[in-house]
Amino acid sequence: MRSTSSMESYADFKQRCQLTDANLWAHFYQLHQSKIDIKKPKIAVAKLKLIFQNMFKLSHDKGFALMTLRDLSRATEMSLGGLYSYIGSKEQVALMVHEFLPYLYQEVVSKHLDEMSNKVEARTIQSKDEQALRLFIMQHIYISEFLQPWFFFAFMEAKYTSPAIKKMALDNEANTHEQLSKLIKKCHSKDNKQRLFLRTMECKSLLQSWYLKRPLYKKQNINPEQYAQYVINQII
Repeated sequence: MRSTSSMESYADFKQRCQLTDANLWAHFYQLHQSKIDIKKPKIAVAKLKLIFQNMFKLSHDKGFALMTLRDLSRATEMSLGGLYSYIGSKEQVALMVHEFLPYLYQEVVSKHLDEMSNKVEARTIQSKDEQALRLFIMQHIYISEFLQPWFFFAFMEAKYTSPAIKKMALDNEANTHEQLSKLIKKCHSKDNKQRLFLRTMECKSLLQSWYLKRPLYKKQNINPEQYAQYVINQII
């Protein structure tokens, strides 16, 4: 595996994008405050964190389809009435997750992309295109590392939700696929259509593997920087 010394570290990425636990839940509340009956931000943020962290655990342990709001009530030690002040239904829980992932990416990560791109002294258009793809891969792996339970839930549980939420999940995936496909096409302009498609699908699979099979990589002491560099080497 090549050296990752020239790559921004995961820690620096979080610092640059101000990705902290407190900011995460503040952003989550900011997006969903209109759905929530409790209007005191400090209380609402703390309860949302409690609800969704327990939801992720229950969903992982028994599956979202089998999880009930009574299960969530017991896990959070909140009454059902208390839960309904924050989530109108089990379906809304999934909706809030699927709405939040693209929102956070746009609000936090994308706003800093130009800052990173401007630091690159690319000598050719090709090297600029390669750098754009490198940044996309790196940022996707880093944000999915920070939000691993969210990404895992969004991928694994979408099939157990309503048609509307399934469509939202598919739309989110299609958007990622389109961005990735365009970047790969610029870097590998000589490839034919089939080869470009295969590169895109390979990259998507590698990106998904990081958050779907995280324990396997952790067991091998593979960190986000090492994995990002591996994917970059494979695709570029």
